[in-house]
This record gives sequence, C-alpha cells and structure tokens, in this order.
Amino acid sequence: MTDYIEEQKFEIEALQSIYPEEFEEISENPPCFTIHVVSEANCGEEELDILLQITYPTSYPDELPQIEVTSQSEPAELYHEEIIQFLHSQAEENLGMAMVFTLVTVLKEHLTDLCEGIKNKKEEAIELTRKLKEEEEANRLRGTAVNVANFMQWREMFEREFCDKNRNIPDEQTKSKLTGRQLFERDASLVASDEAFLIESVSETVHIDESLFQDIDDLDLDDLE
Repeated sequence: MTDYIEEQKFEIEALQSIYPEEFEEISENPPCFTIHVVSEANCGEEELDILLQITYPTSYPDELPQIEVTSQSEPAELYHEEIIQFLHSQAEENLGMAMVFTLVTVLKEHLTDLCEGIKNKKEEAIELTRKLKEEEEANRLRGTAVNVANFMQWREMFEREFCDKNRNIPDEQTKSKLTGRQLFERDASLVASDEAFLIESVSETVHIDESLFQDIDDLDLDDLE
C-alpha cells in the first residue's frame, strides 16, 4: 500500500531545498504551498511573473494536484488561462509520480518562450511602423504620377483659379500689364480717343514762315549739282 503522506512530505522537503527563496508553505493539512516562478527573459520592460500554488489531494501523486496560478505582472495576466491549461496538460502527463519539480521547470521554460514571443511582436510592430513612415515620406517626396486624367483635372483647376484671380485685380492694374493690342481689344474708348486726336491734329491751322523762302530765286541750283 502506497504511503501517500510520506511521499508528499518527501517531495515538499526536496522542493524547499531546491527553491529556498521561492517556496512558501501555506498549510500542512491539506499540504499546500506556493512557488514563485519567473521567466528567464524579460518582455521588454517586465518579466512574466507567476505565483504557482499546489494543493495535494489525499492520494497524490496518483491523483492530480489542485493547481492555481496568480499573475504577478501585467504580461502574465494576459496569458493566465493559457498557462493554467498548459500546467494541467503537463500534470496529466506526469500522473503517478512526484511532478511539482517538473511542473516548475516546464512552466519556467514556457514563460520564457511566451516572453520571447511578446518581445518579438513588439519589435515587429516597431519595425512595421518605421517602414510605414519611410514609405509615407517617400510617397510625399515622389509626388503623384501624371496621367491624362489628373493632368486635365489640374489644368481645369488652374484655369479656374487664374480666372478668379484676374477677376479680382483692379481694372487700372490689369490695363497696365496688357499689350497695346489687348488694351484696344478690351477698351473701345481707346480707339475713339486716338481718332479724336488725329482729327484734332488735322483741323489745326498750319503756320508757315514765308521768310524762309524769300531768297530761293537767288540760289544757283547748278552749284548744288
């Protein structure tokens, strides 16, 4: 007949020796204790920190122990249910033998794997953010490829803005920038003013100084030849 009490006592003494700082006895009857388990790697800022509580039933190790887990860090809280399921599956595989040391060992390895996964995801997220920013900056510097559709759209917008802008320029300022032909085409009064100037010039009396021609008969035109 198996002496369960003696086996349980022997395992507890071994665990206290292996984990002197992590082990804490809760009660003797039923045998209950906790072991503090921490991942060997951190997740960037924090480690995966678990408080494993084991309670022996009367016929342990032929009966599964009661396993409870208390998360001691925020990352561990995120994986609480997964850790519980993992420990239960490991306990079933080791049914019939002292299993707590094995549970602690595989739990530490599992926490370390989870931690590495969390760290890698954070690094991948940072790298993805960096690439997206670089791509956004490259697209901004590259500009938009020109095709017929967007060129016609740009041209229509440019002409509309140009017309609106010229419409708001004072008339005198606009005139000063036009050519003579454009001025005549734009303002018919300029044509009328030029016609009036010509008529006025023709209608004026022309005065001739006759003294300039008084001695013309005395000139010897042959000498000029």
